[in-house]
Amino acid sequence: MFKHFAASLIASSVVAQTDCSYFTNLGCTSGTATTNPPEWAERSFQTWLPGSPNYKPEYEGLGRIMCYNNIQYSTDRTSATVEARCRIHNFIQKVYYNWNHEGFVSSNTYHAGSGLGTNALSLEVKATDNDGVDYMITMEPLHFIWQAATIN
Repeated sequence: MFKHFAASLIASSVVAQTDCSYFTNLGCTSGTATTNPPEWAERSFQTWLPGSPNYKPEYEGLGRIMCYNNIQYSTDRTSATVEARCRIHNFIQKVYYNWNHEGFVSSNTYHAGSGLGTNALSLEVKATDNDGVDYMITMEPLHFIWQAATIN
């Protein structure tokens, strides 16, 4: 009984890996590579926008822009270059970055060093659409490796 169950489980697992027909409009080859239809590109921007009945302040501008920070440390790990990597909705025309409350600039990179002390690096990102509407997101503050010894 158990051997029969195990054999059918393995067989169904193999079939599931090679068959992706259960995903509507999803192309796949041999179960390992998938291609999404081009119109799916905007699906990542389904967060409610300000003014929508279901909008919550915590959503910020995630319906038009989303970002993450990429950190590249110097070899001695006493400084770092931070790059905000953002994905923007096709309506967005301009993106600005407010690093460490120093004012909005067009540069998506920031050089951080020991001058920060124990303070985290803050970042606000503003995206402006075709109609001049601004969408803001606030990134999680960054602490760096050279701060680890001084953070309680």
